[in-house]
Amino acid sequence: MSERAHDSALPRYKRLLRAADFSHVFQRPARSTDARFSVAARRRRDASTAPTAPPRLGLAVSRKALPRAVDRNRVKRIVRESFRHMGLCPGIDFVVVARAGLRDADKLAVRRAIDAHFTVLRDRLCSQRNHG
Repeated sequence: MSERAHDSALPRYKRLLRAADFSHVFQRPARSTDARFSVAARRRRDASTAPTAPPRLGLAVSRKALPRAVDRNRVKRIVRESFRHMGLCPGIDFVVVARAGLRDADKLAVRRAIDAHFTVLRDRLCSQRNHG
């Protein structure tokens, strides 16, 4: 892996890796959806570590939504970059599902769309933690 790619990689501890983690998010998620993305988010199961655990990201970018591998990889890079810079609160897992509306979207449109979803969910879930 090149030095540049390594610097921008999302570390394993900030990624959803197991099917059980994805399933947990999809059981009762907070959602934000449009033509380009469906983003689900949920607090971690383990309440003792969740308050200090970093947010984690799971990606589901299918060939049905984006037939070309180059487009799938571009979208994943943009989503990871947004996730890294968003300042999301700890203890929350996010799953981003790409939708067919991404096919004709340029980089700026993709970034604006995913930033908006992360902002909506951050505001909803972080305020719950502080007031619930």
